[in-house]
Amino acid sequence: MIDFSLTQKQEMLQSLAREFAQNEISPIVQIIEESNNSEMEPWDFCKNVFYKGSELGFISCNN
Repeated sequence: MIDFSLTQKQEMLQSLAREFAQNEISPIVQIIEESNNSEMEPWDFCKNVFYKGSELGFISCNN
């Protein structure tokens, strides 16, 4: 039988990713979706979140 349960490290990463998505990404998605400005550049809102995610290691998935 194959055990598909997550390791403790994977569970911690999953929790961190969930928190990050809820606290950092979700509010920006809401701003972008509610905006009626066709000239708005989403990157202006997203770049700080991208850099925060990078600092947390979400850019590279080698473990």
